[in-house]
Amino acid sequence: MATDRTMTPPQSDIAHWQAQQEGLTQQLERWGATHSGPQIDWRRGFVLWRDTEGEPVVRASAKALCSYDRDDDTLLMAWASDESQGNAVIDALDHAPDIVEPCDEATAWRWAIYLAEQSGASYLYRYASGSYLVFLGLWQVDSLVEEDLIPPPARRTRGERHPESANELALTEAPSKETPHGFVIELLDELRELLRTEPDAAVIRRAFLNHAHAFQVNSQALVADGADPARLHESEQLLRDLAETFGQRRFGLLPAPFLDDNKRETLHHQLLIQRQAWLPAGAATSES
Repeated sequence: MATDRTMTPPQSDIAHWQAQQEGLTQQLERWGATHSGPQIDWRRGFVLWRDTEGEPVVRASAKALCSYDRDDDTLLMAWASDESQGNAVIDALDHAPDIVEPCDEATAWRWAIYLAEQSGASYLYRYASGSYLVFLGLWQVDSLVEEDLIPPPARRTRGERHPESANELALTEAPSKETPHGFVIELLDELRELLRTEPDAAVIRRAFLNHAHAFQVNSQALVADGADPARLHESEQLLRDLAETFGQRRFGLLPAPFLDDNKRETLHHQLLIQRQAWLPAGAATSES
């Protein structure tokens, strides 16, 4: 570590950042975005807040500033993290160390304020998980009306139909969800929808496992109504296997695992193949 780098953060206008913090909290409350924690897409660099019904209501551009481990009394600058490559983190600052240890929480806050100030952030936001605090710089905090949450090609807003690519399988309208085939197809389509709209990979992984469990607990009734037990088991196992491909890791700089577009498209296609297998024999297909 360079000797000219100080372990004490330079002075910042703390009162200004406190006022900004209060203003941000008031905005989030006004837009109904304080009922749950945010979801963070580090690759694209944005934070998404949802309302009580799970609908996205606020989005902000974001970059990681630093993360503080309260158990180890260690502050790690975002650019020095092993997870910084390809993700939304601030550039390294001159005269700032890569790591500060030991470091108390008050000093961590002062460093976060300084980093936000030097990076031109509008707001400072703290994301807590277990013993870790991750400090984010926020830019352009906006209320969402009816707009695309994630850029194309592989995303759409909730409720909007997505045109399948030329290489995708043709879609057929699903049978009634009151039938075993319709029930399974509806759950598969819900997962396909999540892959198009949900930025948080952990949320998608939980949905895969929950839907696999739904197949399991309803299997007796579905088979009694005419579902093929072997195919039902195959669908359940597929969802569990796909969920395992997401991977899990200990919390570090990035609170949520990232799921890139190629992986989303691969999972989407596998679900689409399984969907086709549940269609009644001889069903006509139509492009969608």
